[in-house]
Amino acid sequence: MISAEYEQEYWPTIQNAIDLLLTQSIGHKGLMSFENVYSCVNKCICKNYSERLYRDLLFEVKIHWEKVNHELEVKAGQVLVKIFDSVLKQFESSLRGLIPVFTYMNRYLESRMDTDLRSELCRSFTSVLVDNHVNRVIGALEEAQLSAFTVPPSTVFSVVSGLYSLKREYVSLAPHIFAKYIPNVLPPMSVSDLPLAVEETRKFQQNLIESGFSRGNQSKKRTGDSDILRGTALYPLALNSILIDGPS
Repeated sequence: MISAEYEQEYWPTIQNAIDLLLTQSIGHKGLMSFENVYSCVNKCICKNYSERLYRDLLFEVKIHWEKVNHELEVKAGQVLVKIFDSVLKQFESSLRGLIPVFTYMNRYLESRMDTDLRSELCRSFTSVLVDNHVNRVIGALEEAQLSAFTVPPSTVFSVVSGLYSLKREYVSLAPHIFAKYIPNVLPPMSVSDLPLAVEETRKFQQNLIESGFSRGNQSKKRTGDSDILRGTALYPLALNSILIDGPS
């Protein structure tokens, strides 16, 4: 294969597929022939264009993530968290499309470079986009903790688990937040940690009350349950009286 053949016949088809997979809505199947793109990738690999295709792929995804990175720069607070969550989900959705399409390249990376496509894409996504915003996102999550349900717990879980899957070192930025959603990220609790845990629970309950949540009547007994329980409590005494005095 010569460069002109790659650039004019194969790469445009592959490039369009990459752009579609990076931008299409989650769960939406765009107008892309998987077999056609898969075949183009396979031919490029077989004709010794693996390294060129790999470089072009990383460059293409980097351009897209840099664009998203700039869009996030003007967001803040709850809006930033919500959009950042969507970006993480979009990234995972893109991986589910890109990795099967580039199966033959993945084999090349595993055999020649001792890595895999998912790891390389995650590394690029993290360095180009996530590292630039993770501190602001964590700060927004910490601020949201001061007022219960400012950010839905499901969104917090999605963001925290997404960050943890990309880079476990992010835990050090806010261990107390990650520990609420990711098991065993902190050392086992000791007796000396109990007062702090009790205080955190008290503050959380206080935040709920200040946000309008009332404890209300916590009794779940049905009408008449008190009389039944009272009669049950007296039953042993009555039985004892029968056994001693005999039936009346």
